[in-house]
Amino acid sequence: MICGVSYEAALIAVAKIVPDICTDGIYANRQLKAAAKDLGFKLRVTRRIDWEQDTGILNVVLETREHDHLVVLREGLVIETDGTLWEPDVFLRHNNGRPGTLLVAESL
Repeated sequence: MICGVSYEAALIAVAKIVPDICTDGIYANRQLKAAAKDLGFKLRVTRRIDWEQDTGILNVVLETREHDHLVVLREGLVIETDGTLWEPDVFLRHNNGRPGTLLVAESL
């Protein structure tokens, strides 16, 4: 989504890195960076987030999960993996989470 490629192309790139992506999911920045590189993009990591303007993959630290959780931040909305849309502050409060890093796509 953040690299502007089809879901199929993104899934193929990620499956090269995480073969069991459909059952295991993905949660590591290094895995996402490797998949993005295969698609011709670099993911830049930032901790400074402009909640209204930035678009990227947001790493959310959740109190209730063993691993961090990844969602898409797109210009003021969090897009959850189940397709629901949230305002960032409501999403974080509802999930007892805090923002981690944001991965922003840049062309190579």
